[in-house]
Amino acid sequence: MEDEVNQFISVKAYFSSGKVFPYLISYNKREIPIRKINISYKTKDGDLTVFNFSLSGSGATYAVVFYPERLLWKLLKISPN
Repeated sequence: MEDEVNQFISVKAYFSSGKVFPYLISYNKREIPIRKINISYKTKDGDLTVFNFSLSGSGATYAVVFYPERLLWKLLKISPN
């Protein structure tokens, strides 16, 4: 069962060669280490570029988006593995 979250979160990530690699999510007063980036791709929201991620860690899969122009991360949903 998926849980819709739709909340802004803090993420630790590194950037290399124009790519983004999230490695830690801070959500609900806990830190969740990312074990694997399942998929990542870019989309557009009007004029904004949006980086979309499916991330695995701590027994769940997290749908996360990053808005680089605003430097904001948002957790969309959580699916247990």
